[in-house]
Amino acid sequence: MLALFLSLSGCVSGSRSIPADVPVPTPPVEPVPPVVDPPEEPAPSTLGDLYGTACIGGVAVQGARVRLEHAQGVVELTTDAAGAFEARDLPAGPVSVEVRMGSVAAAVQATVVAGEAREAGVPCFDAAPESVLVIEGDYDDVGASLSAMGVVYDSVLPQAGVPPFPPFPVAMYDLVIVGSGAQLSPDWVAGLRDAAGAGATVYATDYACEVVEEAFPQAIDFLGDDTDLGQAMRGVEQTVVATAAGALAAVGPTVQVELTIGEWPVMEAVSGTVLLEAQVEYYEAPTNAPFSAVRPLLVSAPVGPGTVVYASFLHQDQGFGDAVLTYLLTL
Repeated sequence: MLALFLSLSGCVSGSRSIPADVPVPTPPVEPVPPVVDPPEEPAPSTLGDLYGTACIGGVAVQGARVRLEHAQGVVELTTDAAGAFEARDLPAGPVSVEVRMGSVAAAVQATVVAGEAREAGVPCFDAAPESVLVIEGDYDDVGASLSAMGVVYDSVLPQAGVPPFPPFPVAMYDLVIVGSGAQLSPDWVAGLRDAAGAGATVYATDYACEVVEEAFPQAIDFLGDDTDLGQAMRGVEQTVVATAAGALAAVGPTVQVELTIGEWPVMEAVSGTVLLEAQVEYYEAPTNAPFSAVRPLLVSAPVGPGTVVYASFLHQDQGFGDAVLTYLLTL
């Protein structure tokens, strides 16, 4: 009995060892998050934007020239179809802004604020500040002839391929000159019709025949099919002596005409007055055979209350150009 008691007491009070092959559990170790430096504050911007609009009589003007002069240089822009311009990333500080159309210019002082876009505050031109508008083209600088005569004019440079925009206020002018190579959207062409409808004179030269045909299709019959004026552009480079008639007869019975580029547009007839005509060489349409005939070189045709005057030559190359402009200014 005593032996049994001692045996049981040993089971209770004796120490108990853990076998060596049993793993001892360890508490999990919490991960320590990495130390991240706070983000640096971005450096404050030193650049800003400037925008504005050019307009005449409240109507936006496409093609006005914009010059922005700041401390680090000059930026030159042209207003878009909505008459707007925007200069980005200009250095903060004062900027001189000039918007120019021909001889008319508006100048203001603006301030570029870093990190902001601000309006330049260009004033709108008064309606029709001058009576002459030059729509510039690629090949003929009639504006230079006007300046040499002391005639003050406005000028615009249309941009081909732009979306439609509000009709340009062409009808506010008495004389509208379309330079050779000018490419006009339907709104501009409509403006020419409006101008003629208000009694204005429209003068176009050389490759501006396409504008004349689109605006006033009944005024002039060009060589070949008038729906494809490529057929009319077959004149040969040459110098000819032309007979003057009508208002140009005061210059003399004849004048020398310089046809300085090949493929000038050949006219066959006009629904008005032939002012200059000459024996000229060209390639017949559609055969492309060499041909010589008396053809008009400068014509005038009534279009409603107004007048369209067209020259197959480049105005800038003629010694009698002043006489033509004098005639146009007195219509």
